[in-house]
Amino acid sequence: VLFRSKDNDKPAKDAAPITAATDGTVMGSVKIKGDVPEKKKEERIGTHADKDKCLKGPEKDTLEQTWLVNKNGFVENVVVWLEPSEGKKYQIDGKLKDSFKAKKAYHKQPYCAYEPHILAVYADVQPIEVVNNAKFAHNTKITGGVKNGDKNKSLGPKETWDLETVKKDTNPIPVECSMHTWMNAKIL
Repeated sequence: VLFRSKDNDKPAKDAAPITAATDGTVMGSVKIKGDVPEKKKEERIGTHADKDKCLKGPEKDTLEQTWLVNKNGFVENVVVWLEPSEGKKYQIDGKLKDSFKAKKAYHKQPYCAYEPHILAVYADVQPIEVVNNAKFAHNTKITGGVKNGDKNKSLGPKETWDLETVKKDTNPIPVECSMHTWMNAKIL
């Protein structure tokens, strides 16, 4: 799920650095207003040659990934980020960047769903690795558009794919498995 107020992809070259302290913690939950959408089984799994392998995963991996909402209305797979106000830019400490360079983000395929469904990374800094930790083959197709380009790779059981990093984009980057067409995810 992606909510944003404006497309503020790049601060202007003459943006003023924010000099006030920027350390802090943002905590919260996203709750749906109104009726909780019904959980729906992903029907395409039941007709696929790998159905027995796919259905061995947790129930969550066999559901349509469009809306995952618990019984209390709390929504999963939400990313919230803070943008500097217009005409301003963050000053990012080199130590912070280095800590993210050393902290690889993993997009796993243990059965027939991507985990996590939404992978949030530090663009241009944090390396990404796709991991097929299933006992059968998967494919990862990334449609990154103009900024990130398209990538496509088949992964045998227990194989990995080092994607390096992605460029900053306020649009989510779609991820799919061409072998199991219901499998989808996003990278932000």
